[in-house]
Amino acid sequence: MSVVIPAIDLRGGRCVRLVQGRADAETVYADDPVAVARSFAEAGARRLHVVDLDGAFEGLPRNLDVVTAIVQAVDIPVQLGGGIRDMAAVDEVLRRGVQWVILGTAAAENPALVEEACRKHPGRILVGIDARDGKAAVRGWVEGTGLDAVELAREMGRRGVREIVFTDIARDGMLQGPNVEALGRMTGTGLRIIASGGVSSVEDVRVLSRIPGVSGIIIGKAVYTGAVRLEDALAAAAEARRGPGPAAVSRPAGRVIACLDVRDGRVVKGVRFAGIRDVGDPVELAAAYDRQGADEIMLLDISASAEGRAAAVDVVRRVAGVIAAPLTVGGGIGSVENMQRLFDAGAAKVSLGSAAVARPELIKEGADAFGRERMVVAIDCRRRPDGGWEVFTHGGRTATGLDAVEWARRAEALGAGEIVLSSIDADGTKQGYDNELNRRVAEAVRVPVVASGGAGTLQHLLDGFVQGRVDAVLVASMLHDKETSIARIKQFLRAAGVPAGEPEIGARASGPAAEGTEDGTEH
Repeated sequence: MSVVIPAIDLRGGRCVRLVQGRADAETVYADDPVAVARSFAEAGARRLHVVDLDGAFEGLPRNLDVVTAIVQAVDIPVQLGGGIRDMAAVDEVLRRGVQWVILGTAAAENPALVEEACRKHPGRILVGIDARDGKAAVRGWVEGTGLDAVELAREMGRRGVREIVFTDIARDGMLQGPNVEALGRMTGTGLRIIASGGVSSVEDVRVLSRIPGVSGIIIGKAVYTGAVRLEDALAAAAEARRGPGPAAVSRPAGRVIACLDVRDGRVVKGVRFAGIRDVGDPVELAAAYDRQGADEIMLLDISASAEGRAAAVDVVRRVAGVIAAPLTVGGGIGSVENMQRLFDAGAAKVSLGSAAVARPELIKEGADAFGRERMVVAIDCRRRPDGGWEVFTHGGRTATGLDAVEWARRAEALGAGEIVLSSIDADGTKQGYDNELNRRVAEAVRVPVVASGGAGTLQHLLDGFVQGRVDAVLVASMLHDKETSIARIKQFLRAAGVPAGEPEIGARASGPAAEGTEDGTEH
């Protein structure tokens, strides 16, 4: 799903816009950036893009107090770029509540820093690639590098980056429309691309929303000049997401998420939430799937809710330490304090299930505290004999009477940034997802939907995207049983027309999975 992200460029503590990045072509639009941020949030924005222009020109953050004030004033996540060129700066920016750090000059000049940052702060590092005539520019766009922008993006993918902010400098601030051709080359890397520069109309937003692999659309001057109402841009992106059929729906690069169900410190798997069997060590398996190129890892402590406790922090910390992919953690998360401990241990997102049903306001509390894009709501359900699906909790043991589609709508309204749908009827059967369920929920909400439970073949995964209209697929048994690998899954999906990131086998080897077979495990 493409998200419209309004931009706030800071210079001297004020909200400004430059033309093609030139410091001598500045227009001041507001003296109070915090008020601007509030207005964007009130208009419905779900994310803010902030650039410290002074920092970009001078090489270190210069407007952090203003950024902190923005973060504290709005309840939506903020991404920040400009002058962040060492780990101390990365740490400080994140400490102040920024959700994503954008590394630009540092990415071109110090790729090792990017890799280190991705490992230390999984899921929270973006790379900004600003290109002039296809070549990356740095230091506030004033210096060329000679580096091919697409090749730089591929290198960043090898370093652990999953999402790129791509700006065509020639289009920035010109209101001439985006460079769709250049964006097409960038999305060909398999990374998620946030498009920046040139948006001049609502139609531009529609066009970008329909490009597979474009996960976000930054809009700046068009909003400030009144050429585009932010509300209209947001509506256009939502319309593209909810189009009349699968072929018309805008999709980011099809995400493949490796799922680890953990009990007593071991990865297990069952059929229809029963018949549990041991399949391995969570650290070794997470490292293996990360090495194969999993877009995300999901770790679910499946006994936590039933036992009345939160997910095991020590397991989360050990898994987060060996992967570059974002880590989502679920199981027994009943408070904001539980969430904070998991984020501190390395989780990028948390998944709320039974606790959210018991106390729905928990979703809002988490979204208010950490941003809705870090809140995942997991919905486990069974098909009703008379039609529809009923939500179950506590590992599929407790019926709730809730309708799954209505609960998904309510969860979104409360602040869920993503829905993970598990069909208990299909779970572990390897007979395919319940795509009628997936499609009904995907059509009912505007946040990404992840299919879970039942995939046994590559065709089942493809059916999830095409028939179920989901944004991502969760894979467990097929990987645990070594029937396939992330690499093969993505190759199959790309051949079928679903954009899936090109995995870099061996490029991110680490920890226990650094030696051995293609999938990073020993036979």
